[in-house]
Amino acid sequence: MPLVVFQGNLIKTNQYQLINNSVTAHEKAGFRAGTGFFVGCRAGGPTFGPSPCYPYLVKKTLLLLIAATGLSASAAQAQYRGRGGNVSLGLKAGATLTNLAGADAPSLNNRFGFQVGGFANIGLSKLFAFQPELLFSQKGYWSPVVGDYGTRLNYLDVPLAFHVNTDGFFFEAGPQVGFLLTASSQAGSVSQDVKSQYNTLDLGYLFGLGYQLKHGLGAGLRYNGGASNIYVSTTNGNTTTQSRQRNSAFQLYATYSFN
Repeated sequence: MPLVVFQGNLIKTNQYQLINNSVTAHEKAGFRAGTGFFVGCRAGGPTFGPSPCYPYLVKKTLLLLIAATGLSASAAQAQYRGRGGNVSLGLKAGATLTNLAGADAPSLNNRFGFQVGGFANIGLSKLFAFQPELLFSQKGYWSPVVGDYGTRLNYLDVPLAFHVNTDGFFFEAGPQVGFLLTASSQAGSVSQDVKSQYNTLDLGYLFGLGYQLKHGLGAGLRYNGGASNIYVSTTNGNTTTQSRQRNSAFQLYATYSFN
C-alpha cells in the first residue's frame, strides 16, 4: 500500500476522496485523468477512482528543483565573476600627445594635453570584454613657424573598446566618436574662438594595450586616429574644397576600477 504525504497527513490507501465533495463534473474528470489539482485529499468515503493524489508531491519537487537551480546559478555566477565575467566601473586620466594627420596636413609640432573620464568594463567571457568610455580629451597642435601660436581642440570622446584579456593584460581596438566642445587659436596670451571652422562630429578609431584588473590600479597606452576630416568644407562659387586633415593622438593613462 503506497504512502502519500499530502498537506502534512499520511494516507495509506489507493482510494481518495476530495475534501470538498461539491466539485464540478469537469473537476472530477480531471481528477480521474490525473490532471486536476485539488486543495486536499483524505482517505475513506466516496471516491472518483484510483488516481493518486500526487500534485502536492509534484509541487514540492518543483520547488526543490527551483531552489537547487537558483543555488547552482548563484554559484556559477560567483565563479564567473571570479574570472572577470562581470561589470566594473572605473576612472581614468592621463596625458595626450596630439597633432594632425592626413594628405593635406602641414608639418606641425606636437601638443601635450590631458584626458579624464570614466568607463564601464563589461566582461563577455574570460577572454573578451567590452569597455565603453566617456572622456574629456584635449587635442591640437603648435605651429612650427610662430613659436607660441597653436590651436587647442577640446572634445567629449566616446570610445567603444573591445578587449582581449590575458591575466590582467589586454589588447584593445574599436571605434570612437567625438563631439567638439571648444576650439581656440592661441597666440601668446591672446585666444580666439574658432569653433565655427571645425566639424562638430569627429569619427575615429583606437587600438592599444595595457594592464587592468577588475579592482584596483591599471595603466595603458592607446593610439586614437581620426577617420573624418576636422575642418568644415568651404565653398567658392561652384567649387567646394575639403581640407583632408584629421586628429591624431597618443594617450598614456592610468585607471582605477571599482568592483
